[in-house]
Amino acid sequence: AVIVNDGSADRCDSIFAEMRSIERVQVIAHAVNLGKGAALKTGFNWILAHDATVTGVVTADADGQHLPADVARVARAHSERPSALVLGSRAFQGEVPFRSRFGNTLTRVLFRLFTGLALEDTQTGLRVWPRAQCLQALRLPYNGYEFEFEALVKASRSSIHEVPIETVYREGNKSSHFNPIRDSLRIYYVFLRYSASAIMAAVIDSSVFSL
Repeated sequence: AVIVNDGSADRCDSIFAEMRSIERVQVIAHAVNLGKGAALKTGFNWILAHDATVTGVVTADADGQHLPADVARVARAHSERPSALVLGSRAFQGEVPFRSRFGNTLTRVLFRLFTGLALEDTQTGLRVWPRAQCLQALRLPYNGYEFEFEALVKASRSSIHEVPIETVYREGNKSSHFNPIRDSLRIYYVFLRYSASAIMAAVIDSSVFSL
């Protein structure tokens, strides 16, 4: 297992020290907080560089939202579909913080509008990334929460498989560093960029046809 310490506060040092004492656990630290995307790319790079036999990488957030049984469930799904991006998808039932429910609902609608795919959970951090998509993701220029969404849009051109998991939010998800305004704008910028590209392509096609 690889744990990425993305510039955590000094008060967390004891936690990472404990993690380092566990057999077959590698802790990698960023000197400063670089963002979730950067942390994922750091983990991907270390794993792929140290094991050429890896077929996929399971990623899980550190905010207590993902149960061990669900981590094992998505890993089994990868063994059945090694080329697909596997998503641990929550049903958002029960007590779900408003910002989490609203954010996922909006991104699900936009994702379906732009890709034609209807997903249950576009913001899940519990995923299994096939080796090919890990390599592709390392070249993405984004380091924040938009990194995962950009990768999801690219994966929509190949294969995505959803696995139902439990919906868990501890203490109203107050441990999350997701900024509902700043980070949401970064995610929706992905949509705007793809829309602009599609519109430009249509304009060029129409112009060429007219000529």
